[in-house]
Amino acid sequence: MAIQLKYTGRDVDDGSMSIEDMIPALQGFSSAYGKISNLDELQVKHKLRVVGVKKGSFDILLEVVGDIVDAVNKNKEITGLAISSTLIGSVIIKKIIGVISITKHTKNQSFETKVVGDKNIVQVFNTDKVSLEVPYEIFELFQSKLLQQDIAKIAKPLEEGRIDSTEIVVEDEGGHFGESITLEEKPYFEIETKIVTKTDLTELTGSFLSLYKKTNNGYFALNDGTRVSYHLAGKNPENLWPLFIHKGAVKVKCVVQIDENLKPALLEIYEVSPLQNRLFIETSEKN
Repeated sequence: MAIQLKYTGRDVDDGSMSIEDMIPALQGFSSAYGKISNLDELQVKHKLRVVGVKKGSFDILLEVVGDIVDAVNKNKEITGLAISSTLIGSVIIKKIIGVISITKHTKNQSFETKVVGDKNIVQVFNTDKVSLEVPYEIFELFQSKLLQQDIAKIAKPLEEGRIDSTEIVVEDEGGHFGESITLEEKPYFEIETKIVTKTDLTELTGSFLSLYKKTNNGYFALNDGTRVSYHLAGKNPENLWPLFIHKGAVKVKCVVQIDENLKPALLEIYEVSPLQNRLFIETSEKN
């Protein structure tokens, strides 16, 4: 069985992907897979292989190997059936895909449900009164929010002008199946960050990764490689736009919002100055 976690967009056109984007996505997928296998009481080992397979996308190829068969086949005297690793792997991925499908269908809004038959199928009605039929166990998994953070990590690399979509594609003996998340659908999967404190005005160094001028938001890479969201604050944030084109390191004066994990969640940037290129004139925005 071949499992692909595929990303498309300008930043991955050459078949490569930044480590800052790739690692959280892999962690999210691996965590979701492991949680479901634990729920089903399977001792599953999976091996991850990462390959850029073609120009125009970045594909992460995953393989399910090893003890997954033995864990199930130990009980074949009771069940009378030996289940293959491919079959079990497909079932696990279908559950992840099912949760993604329901999340896209409900759009992070209220919904109504109706159980069909003997609790085998659930009809999920979104705010547009459109119905989606899903297995009851997958709906329960969606409601539990067990995979919410993991799927959010898979969707996290999506960003305007960089990465447009991600897709999970599985090929097994029965054919292929999958599900995608587009940039427009990313907000359905985002988890609100809980801010617990913020710093006084402080100085940090790093480099700009992106800038969305309509909102004055983007991503900033700290010196340790951490990617943090930022907002250009102050009365005239457009005065700071010229510093975005500086390709070297910059120094920013900012207020850092800290999340519940005591990690930087957002930089409120007030001043920017390049560190190495003297051809740039320091530009600052005063309150």
